[in-house]
Amino acid sequence: MILTATGPTPAAQDHGNTKAAPVAAEKKVCRRAASTGSVMAKVSCRTKSEWDAMSSRGQTDAQRTLERDRALEHIRSSRTLGN
Repeated sequence: MILTATGPTPAAQDHGNTKAAPVAAEKKVCRRAASTGSVMAKVSCRTKSEWDAMSSRGQTDAQRTLERDRALEHIRSSRTLGN
């Protein structure tokens, strides 16, 4: 039996109702950070959205720590005033 191809099959034809956009991977951004006790800098590569998420988490954690420290200082100062 001999099979011949005459063109794309109906399933492979594009009827204009689907747009196949190539999914582009987000570009990696690499940053160098000095490591304590090492001559070599550590290189970290992440996407821009990952760097942004890390920065946001760091800012949130720092704000939470400041608020906690202020609350503890307020408690400590109210104890010394009350005694």
